[in-house]
Amino acid sequence: TAWLGRFFRSCLATAMHKVSMNNTDELIGVLNKISNNLDLKSKAYEGALYWINSDDFDVDKALTKDFRFEYKFQKFCFNSDCLDYPYIETQLDVYYKDEDIGYYCLYSLLDGEAVDDKLVITDHDFKNS
Repeated sequence: TAWLGRFFRSCLATAMHKVSMNNTDELIGVLNKISNNLDLKSKAYEGALYWINSDDFDVDKALTKDFRFEYKFQKFCFNSDCLDYPYIETQLDVYYKDEDIGYYCLYSLLDGEAVDDKLVITDHDFKNS
């Protein structure tokens, strides 16, 4: 995975050198390529499934079998006041029987290593059922 980090830094440096304020298409293309190479969307789906199947997730398994996850977005954070390293956030929406009830986030280093994740139920009715 170290080579992916070097690859990312090399691609990003090249992109930043080539991209002007008027042309960010190359930068976006590089970021998309990196995300695809690291397979972050699949890692997020795997992480979400791991969460709902863990003993720490306090929702009845009869309910979680009806959960569905949908890709929402990815963000690249390169400057944060709470973390001293750049990361990519991949978010999935969580659905229960077609109702949007929350979200799952995977936080990954630039080499693809997962550093944190969370699954948040935002639907108060579902939480209290």
